[in-house]
This record gives sequence, C-alpha cells and structure tokens, in this order.
Amino acid sequence: MEGAIRSGDIPVGSLILLEFDSPKPMESIHLGTARGNYWLNTSTMYQLFTYCSTCIEENEQDEFLENYLLGWIQNIFHWGQFKGMAGDLIGQYSLGEGRNTSGFLSLEEEANIFPDSRAHFSERRTELLADTLVLLEQANRAREVRSIQNKEYCDRLSQQNGCLLDWCREHQIELVFILPPNTLNAMEWNVFQGLPKDRVIDMGDPDNYPEFYQTNYRFDRGHLNEVGAALYTRKLAERILELDLDLDLQ
Repeated sequence: MEGAIRSGDIPVGSLILLEFDSPKPMESIHLGTARGNYWLNTSTMYQLFTYCSTCIEENEQDEFLENYLLGWIQNIFHWGQFKGMAGDLIGQYSLGEGRNTSGFLSLEEEANIFPDSRAHFSERRTELLADTLVLLEQANRAREVRSIQNKEYCDRLSQQNGCLLDWCREHQIELVFILPPNTLNAMEWNVFQGLPKDRVIDMGDPDNYPEFYQTNYRFDRGHLNEVGAALYTRKLAERILELDLDLDLQ
C-alpha cells in the first residue's frame, strides 16, 4: 500500500476498503491450479510462517502450512498446473476484450470464460445445494464468535493494523476495515473488535445480514453468487455513507 501511495496510484483523499480476513488453510482442491497458487512466492511464504507462528495454535500449525508449502513448490517448478489460467484471466478480463473491467468477475462468468473449470465450479455449487446446513452452521458459528467478549488480541496483528491506520491518516487517506460474511475464529473477531469503531463495517453479522447465509445469494460455501455480490455492494455502500469520513462525494 505504501508503495502504491508513493507512486501516485492512491492519491491523497482516497478511500481504501480493506477486507478484514486472515489466511485460511489452503484447500487441496487449489493445488495444481495456476490461479490457486500463482501468488505464492518467498515473501508471501515468510509472511505466512510469521502469521502461523504468532497467531495459530501450535498443534494446528503443520496442517495450516502443509498445502501452502506444496503450492509454493508447485509454483516455483510449474508442476501440475493448468497453464495460463491466471494469465488468461488477466488478458481476457482485466484488459478488456469487451468484458466488464470494473474489477469484479462472478464465478458464473468465470465458469463461462474457462470451460475447463466449469465442472469444478458445478461441483462446488452442487455440494452446497446438497448440504444447505453448511450455511446454517456458518451463521451459528458467526453468532457464537461474536458473543465472545475477551480481549486477548493477537498483538502482532493489532499493532500492524494500528500502524496502518496511523500511516493512512498521516497521508490523508481514509481506511475502512470490512468484515465479510466468511467464517472467522475468535482471534480474528477479537482483533476486529480492537479496531476503531468508526473505521470498521461488519457485513458478516447473520442477525443483521441473514441473506448472505442463504443459498439463493451464495454460489458455494465460501462465495456469494452474482446476485448476492450485487446486494452486498449496495448494502456496503449504505454503510460507508453512514460513517463520518472526510470524503468529497460530489
């Protein structure tokens, strides 16, 4: 972010929406796909090791890192990847060719662009429809985590977030953390609670936003569908306007 601001890509007076999320264990299904692990480099792995040693229980660290390490090795040696998948996404979507270049590509659209991945997307959708209780479990877990009141934050993450907010204020940039409708653990919720209340938006509360835990707005267990994403965007915009931000929206 600092590099982007120094280069002028993020001008003074900008609004930055930063999705509050921590790394989750990489699923095995992402191994062997260029799009699943093309971003895994030495720097990223160092950050993952640091996060794991600081914020993950010791008995869960090996499981957390296993697939990341495998994906990193695949990425370095180009083993077993669907070649060109990430490149095609950048070339065909981000650079145009008549496609929506606003920065969002739904999974429905992605399945149409990449016929080879259509079966995979179909399986993910079928899995959700076959076990709709998974969304109920996610909603119940979200309520359970939000009921935890202890303030044992992960010190490293809290310090980093505080420094980031201070740095943005110094450069007259408005930074807002957003909690999406994803599964989170108690540590993540406690860190989120430690952020300034006027700089956070909780979009994952199932009592305030039950629609994001319903199958007609979800593509699979981890993603909204095209209709859900549009609804999420509208409701997020409403919440942003409620914040006391120093923005020129004329």
